[in-house]
Amino acid sequence: PSNKKTQTIGPRLVEVGAGCGLLGLALAQAKLPGLDQVLLTETQEVLDTILQPNVQANTATQNPKGATTVSACALDWLQYHSDFKRYMATKSNEESKNNNSSLAPEQHQFDTIVGTDVVFSPSLVEPLLATLQFLSHDTTVTYLCLQSDRCPTSYQLLQTKAASYGFQVQEIDLRELATQEPQQGSSIVAPSFVKWGLALECHLLCLQRIPMSEKKISTN
Repeated sequence: PSNKKTQTIGPRLVEVGAGCGLLGLALAQAKLPGLDQVLLTETQEVLDTILQPNVQANTATQNPKGATTVSACALDWLQYHSDFKRYMATKSNEESKNNNSSLAPEQHQFDTIVGTDVVFSPSLVEPLLATLQFLSHDTTVTYLCLQSDRCPTSYQLLQTKAASYGFQVQEIDLRELATQEPQQGSSIVAPSFVKWGLALECHLLCLQRIPMSEKKISTN
């Protein structure tokens, strides 16, 4: 894409609907310059049975001084406010006991949000958008990798409802991205992975906050 900002990530990254945590763990291991903290989020059941064990297994030898900090927590799109309050209430105690800087889902603190295969049910599209709105700040960039044919209704609903939650949506051209030379440390997507995405007929969407100037124009 011509806008190179849509390919970079900030120091604080959160994955929504992380599942087994593959994407977030891979990004944490990629040694991307400037990426300090990664938080993987899922429903409580998936967190307890799949995600947390994977995080523990893959960060057991992590060097806290040199590696990206990785942590996981429950964050349900249908109750993100209550999850937020619960984690904020326990964060200080956990940090003082463990003497670490793991992230809890604080409002508007994440620079980059990622998610794969997270648009699959019409009833969850708006809760997802509301959660993204809650986690993001004015310059946050969100990347969602989706298969539109899994649930075309949900895919179209995301495109339609995004502006209502303050987001503009741009689809990144994977075919163009696959031909670009990799930029060491700056790109969130490697060309080899892009080819896999093309084979699976994936779409890579970039969501960014609508600038205030455009919001004012649209309301006139």
